Amino acid sequence: MLDEVAERAGIDKPVNPHHFRHSRATYLASRFTQSQLCEWFGWVQGSDRPADYVHLSGRDIDADYARFHGIQDQQNPEESQLAPNECPRCDAKNAPRAKFCQNCGPALTTEAYKEIEEGKKRIQTLENQKVEANEFLDSILEQMVERKIKQMR
Repeated sequence: MLDEVAERAGIDKPVNPHHFRHSRATYLASRFTQSQLCEWFGWVQGSDRPADYVHLSGRDIDADYARFHGIQDQQNPEESQLAPNECPRCDAKNAPRAKFCQNCGPALTTEAYKEIEEGKKRIQTLENQKVEANEFLDSILEQMVERKIKQMR
């Protein structure tokens, strides 16, 4: 089942629980200490398992050193794509890619707000066209009634 969904989504990497766990461990290895990794994944403290997931590069070390000195990495901001999207109105936590608050409903992104505004403009345009069409039909109906009255005389 997972393979079918992955294929439809265009994911070409392995889709199985082992790969999910390995990917998560690799991701957290750059953010947790080794003892935190052991605790999180249920490994014995002092285990060599975290070493399998800690892949340091010079760039990682430079970024951590800069962060230690209060310098934010401009090329790779720490904005997680998996962080919950918090509603400014009700503080509810929404899905990371949610466009609207699931609790109170307002737009959470600029794009969603623009979509709403475009929708409102489109509705207003359609309402104006409806009024014009009704006025046109009323005038045609009046003309038809006048013709009928003239024919009856």
